[in-house]
Amino acid sequence: ILDTEYRRLGVNAVGERAASLFDLGNPDIDWVSIASGYGVPGKRATRADEFVLALEEGIATEGPYLIEAVVQGR
Repeated sequence: ILDTEYRRLGVNAVGERAASLFDLGNPDIDWVSIASGYGVPGKRATRADEFVLALEEGIATEGPYLIEAVVQGR
C-alpha cells in the first residue's frame, strides 16, 4: 500500500531511512500482549504444531482469540 502511495506522489525509489519508518518488524511487536491488554486471549505460534494447538484453543474459547502466526521467509 505504501509503495503505491509513494508512486502516486511521484516517488519511484524509497530510501532505506524512509522505508524503515514503516517496518513493522522494528521494533518487534508483542501482539499477544497487546490483545491481552484489551481482554482478548491469544497465543504465538512459530511452528505448525503450535498453530494447530492455538487454533484448537481459540475455537474452544468463547469470544475473540488472537493467534500470532510467525511465518519465516524463504
